[in-house]
Amino acid sequence: MKRFIFVPLLTFLLSGGCATSRPAILQYAFADELRGAEKLIQTGHYRQAVEELSMLLEMDPRSGSARLLR
Repeated sequence: MKRFIFVPLLTFLLSGGCATSRPAILQYAFADELRGAEKLIQTGHYRQAVEELSMLLEMDPRSGSARLLR
């Protein structure tokens, strides 16, 4: 349930944010989602991890960490 609220909120905030850099809270939220994807990989939930990482890459296509994990 948490993800269904958090992901659209994060997407909204990232799309309307500053063009040059993300606020610290969004960087923290992005990193938190990245850690969640890492846990999915560690527990063998690969399909869900790929979906999460693809969503993160849509928000920030330059994220090397998300690209590497996917």
